Amino acid sequence: HFARAVQDVNGAVPDFPAETAIERNISQIRNVAPAIPRGVGLGFHLCYGTLGGWPRFQPKDLRATVDLGNALIEAAGRPVDYLHIPILNTLDESFYAPLARVRPRGAKIFLGNIHNMERFEKRVALARKYLEDFGHAAFCGFGRMQPEELQRVLDEHLEAIRGEE
Repeated sequence: HFARAVQDVNGAVPDFPAETAIERNISQIRNVAPAIPRGVGLGFHLCYGTLGGWPRFQPKDLRATVDLGNALIEAAGRPVDYLHIPILNTLDESFYAPLARVRPRGAKIFLGNIHNMERFEKRVALARKYLEDFGHAAFCGFGRMQPEELQRVLDEHLEAIRGEE
């Protein structure tokens, strides 16, 4: 879970220069990930934060987030199973263009685009202009939602799957 790191690489952490943010945030991965046995799945959830509601932080585009994801995959020193990138509820094509920079190196890419379902198909179409192969996910894990919201979110997952058939 990398909410602070995503904010940092996007220049949203006061008193820390964005140009050194990637290295500042991947050193722990470089040290820990190689010790995780290869039979254990490894993935990274890039996050815009949920404190105060989602998204806590809204970058203008995915450039720095994608660059951080690529650096995490590279720094892991072992295969990475997945990279989860949340997608804001925007139809601004410039937001999606950095997806062309994703370098998965075997990791499955999941876009956190299961939300605001009335715009889901348009967001997926914009993302596919720049990244052909990706799975769908919620913007965040189920543990962050209220129990009464769970059924709606599960239904939205089914809607997303049916839309891809």
